[in-house]
Amino acid sequence: MKISIIYKYILKELVLTLLLGIAFLNSILTINNLFNLSKKFLDFGVSFFDFFMLIILLQPQLMLFTMPIALLLSILITYGRLNMDNELIILRNTGMSLISIAMPVFTVGIFCFIFGLFISLYIGPLSVSKLKTGITDIISTRLPMTIKEGVFNTAFKDIVIMPQVKTPSNTFSSLFVYDGRKKEPVVIWAKEAEIVPQKGPGSLNINLKKGTLYVTRENSLTEIFFDKYSLHLRLQLPEATRGIRELYLKELLLNVRKSKDLSAKLEIHKRLSLPVVSLLLMLLGPPLFPVAGKTGRLGGLSIGLSVCTIYYLLTIYFDNLVRAGKLNHFIGGWGPTALLGICAVIAFYRMSKR
Repeated sequence: MKISIIYKYILKELVLTLLLGIAFLNSILTINNLFNLSKKFLDFGVSFFDFFMLIILLQPQLMLFTMPIALLLSILITYGRLNMDNELIILRNTGMSLISIAMPVFTVGIFCFIFGLFISLYIGPLSVSKLKTGITDIISTRLPMTIKEGVFNTAFKDIVIMPQVKTPSNTFSSLFVYDGRKKEPVVIWAKEAEIVPQKGPGSLNINLKKGTLYVTRENSLTEIFFDKYSLHLRLQLPEATRGIRELYLKELLLNVRKSKDLSAKLEIHKRLSLPVVSLLLMLLGPPLFPVAGKTGRLGGLSIGLSVCTIYYLLTIYFDNLVRAGKLNHFIGGWGPTALLGICAVIAFYRMSKR
C-alpha cells in the first residue's frame, strides 16, 4: 500500500515535469520554425486560424527530438528534488531499492518509447505532408491579395510588380512590371490590368491592356505597343512529389529495394533509433539521481542537456560520415544510439549492485 502511494506520488510529479519540459522545448523550436515560415508568408499574410494550424502540424516532428530530452530532464529534476529534500534517503532506509524507487521512470520511459514510435512511423510523415499541403493552399488562396497598390511586390522570382490603383474586383490602373526571368529583361507598363487566378497552385495570369513593353539589349532598347498582353506568373512552391520525410516505413523500404537510396536508408534508421533513445535515457536517468541531487535543479538541468547535446552532435557527425561515404549506413544510423546504450546499461548495472 505504501509503495503504491509513493509510486503515484513520484509518477505524478514526473509526468507533470515531463509535460512542462516538452511544452518548453517545443515552444523554443516552434519559434525558430515559425521564423523560417514567416519568410514564405511575408507577402501573403496568414490568418490566425491558418497560423494556429501550422503550429499544430509542426509539433509531431519536434516531439521526436524534444520528448527524450524532456524525459531525462524530468527524471533528474524530480529525483534531484527528492534527493535534496532527503526523501530518497528516507525511502532507502525503509528498505526500498533504487530500482523500486525508479519504477515510475520505467513506466514513463516505456510510454515515451511507444508514443515516439507511433509518431515516428505514422503521425510524423502525415504531419509533414499536411504541413506542405497547408503552406501550398495558403499561398495559392492568398496569392491575388499580395499585389497591393503603391507597393513593390517581389513574391515571384525575378519579377517586380507595382500597381498604382487597385479596385475591389482585382483590376488595376497604371501597372508597372519588371520581368527578369529571361536573359533580356523586360519592362512593362499598362494602363489597365486584371488578375485572373489559374487552376494550378501558386499560379495566375495578369491580363494587361493598352500598354508598352520595353526590351533591353546590350546597346539598344526595343519599344513595343500593345492593346492586350497576358503575363503568366507562377510561384516556386514545395515540390508536388512526396519527400522522404513524408513516406511511411513501408514506402521507405520499397524505395530502398528499388533504388537503394542512401537518404531513405538513413531515414529508416532515424525513424527506429530516435524512439529507442527514450528507453536508454530511462536506464541512464536513475544512476544520475545522486549527482542531480547534489547539484540541485540547475545541476540536473545542465546534466540532462549536456547528455542530449552530446548524443545529437554524435548523430549529426555520424550522419555526415555516411553521406560522405566514409561509414556504413547501418553503423551511421545506430552508432550514436549504441554508444548511448552502452553507457546507460553500464551505469544502470552499477547502480543495481549498490
